Amino acid sequence: MGQRSRTLAQIFGFDGFRVSSYFETAAGARIADTVSPSLLRGATLVLAVERRWQARCCDCGRRCGKVHERLKVRRWSDLGWAGHPVVIECAPVRVK
Repeated sequence: MGQRSRTLAQIFGFDGFRVSSYFETAAGARIADTVSPSLLRGATLVLAVERRWQARCCDCGRRCGKVHERLKVRRWSDLGWAGHPVVIECAPVRVK
């Protein structure tokens, strides 16, 4: 896990998760990290969250390495950060 992911996980309290981020416009288009700050006004910060450890069975609680199904990406709004609205996105997995 890189320094940027580690820092984002600490800031937003996602210990044990891999966090990547990107900005997107109101229309849903991604914005590159290298653009000028003036282009980021009004853009949404999207935090893509992913587990760093193996999933566990909901019945017995044992670790499961075999992913049965990856569900579609879900998104939640969060409190704004640094003047940007924040959206958290996660794709949950089902295990056998």
